[in-house]
Amino acid sequence: MINLTNNDKEEMLKKEKGYLLKNNKKYYYKLALPSLEGMELVIEDLAKLVDIKCANYEMLKIDDMYFYISLDVGYPNQFITASSLGIKSTNLYDIWDYLEKISFNNSKELMLKIIKIYLFDILIVNPDRRYINWGFIINNNKILDVCILDNELSFTFNNLYISTNGKDYKIKEIPKEYIKGINDLFDFLYTSSNDFIELFKEMYNVINPKVVKEILQKHILDENDQLDMFRVFEENYTLITNLLNKNLVL
Repeated sequence: MINLTNNDKEEMLKKEKGYLLKNNKKYYYKLALPSLEGMELVIEDLAKLVDIKCANYEMLKIDDMYFYISLDVGYPNQFITASSLGIKSTNLYDIWDYLEKISFNNSKELMLKIIKIYLFDILIVNPDRRYINWGFIINNNKILDVCILDNELSFTFNNLYISTNGKDYKIKEIPKEYIKGINDLFDFLYTSSNDFIELFKEMYNVINPKVVKEILQKHILDENDQLDMFRVFEENYTLITNLLNKNLVL
């Protein structure tokens, strides 16, 4: 638990997003989005289940507002976003080629971690994976690991496709860009190693409805929000189930 001073809290309330220095360590904080309080904790728990490195968040309440706070994800090393490292394409083959140029000795290991992130995002319905919310842990110019952060829009389709009361829920059309992401990913799976297909099936079996429902209930504060998020997950899980059964893309 991080001990915050009154000055720390005042700064957080004023800026809503930024950094704090505590005991020579840098902590990042941000205001939790309305109706999504607890989502970072949900995704952190799910990431641990499939061995994906994720920012380690705490959620705390200041006055009537909820904040996430986490130790700098690179500590005691350095974190560099994918964008800052020079990755400009979302195509997995392009990323693999680039990693072989800059980190040849462990490019295969790193690429496996990145592929897991892509698979993970499909399972958690995350349409918001950008070059600045995943990246690399680096020490002395050597890439050690891959890490994700800022996963708060998972299970929501950017909050555009869920109800506000948890009762009159209706699935609207799944965003075309999200379906394109699934198509691109399955295209990669079926044109690369069978090992990646088996990996996805393993992750699919781990991140199942029972597990997701329990973790949502553990961290999401509002029961109606839990229900909305779980229904989005179920719709997506059914879509993936059909694809796996047919070995086809949409």
